[in-house]
Amino acid sequence: VTFTLIDGNGNPVALTQTGDGAYTAGGSSTTFTTGNGGTAVIPRLPIASYTLRESPIDGFVTPQDVAVSFTGANSLSVKNAPTALVFTKTDSVTGEKLDGGTFQIKDGNGNAATIYGLSAGVPFTISEISAPAGYTKDADKTVTVSASSSASSPATVTMADSPMALRFTKTDALTNNPIDGAAFSLYQSDGE
Repeated sequence: VTFTLIDGNGNPVALTQTGDGAYTAGGSSTTFTTGNGGTAVIPRLPIASYTLRESPIDGFVTPQDVAVSFTGANSLSVKNAPTALVFTKTDSVTGEKLDGGTFQIKDGNGNAATIYGLSAGVPFTISEISAPAGYTKDADKTVTVSASSSASSPATVTMADSPMALRFTKTDALTNNPIDGAAFSLYQSDGE
């Protein structure tokens, strides 16, 4: 993960890398990265107020800058939240949520994608492979997750399946006019 430390004048702090995730103040680099353990250490940093800015990470919400009042022995933890997408399946008539159905999510290139940590700015297509029993499949839906699509403000997409229905119409064979009062019987394919 790459960070920039900005001083009180708005200038990036120049650093020198001394090891894996280890830096010292002064040098020519204005960014630093965490090492194998997910940490970065910068000793000999002048006591002052700084702003810590994290570079965006694909599949994660872009974090806010963090104000740091460095007193000489600070420890700071930065947590990254994955982008979030809420998918809802509903009945198109009642609006009630439905259980069941099988879905697939694909990126803009048609490649299968995982739901966790979706890339921001990429359009994803959700296809219904099979609908819940008694319902028809909805058309494909496209959704784009933004770098601010967090768990509290996720990107959303809803698919609404229509209940299956049979419509019977009895008509006069000569006039093609509907005939009222016709009775029908419906049987399963095995005759029951």
